[in-house]
Amino acid sequence: MQHTGLSTALSTATSKSVPAASPTETAKQLNDYATTIEQKAGGLIDSTKATVNGSTVTYNVASSKINRFTVAALVAANGDSIEKIANQALSAMTESGTANPEVVINLTNDKGQVIKTLTYTK
Repeated sequence: MQHTGLSTALSTATSKSVPAASPTETAKQLNDYATTIEQKAGGLIDSTKATVNGSTVTYNVASSKINRFTVAALVAANGDSIEKIANQALSAMTESGTANPEVVINLTNDKGQVIKTLTYTK
């Protein structure tokens, strides 16, 4: 998996300062930016969707281009950008007073099956 598509999209998404935000506001920001991330990923991402459960934001990233064999390459090539977006979301939630914030990123195939889960806490 190439670094350029997803990493460029995530870097663009994380290049702005992130204000304090509750988990719900954080998920909304991620969802508002979904179309831009999908377009800039060069066909690598089919869809993204953020949901909230308590202090946890779960971000589902679906791609018909990944499977259990290619997901490691995707994460290796884009790990810094994925971690940066997770850390910015965690910082925004912490600054808003959210106790024990967590970001879970699920990388799923085109059938909605989770191939890899990345969990970040502060």
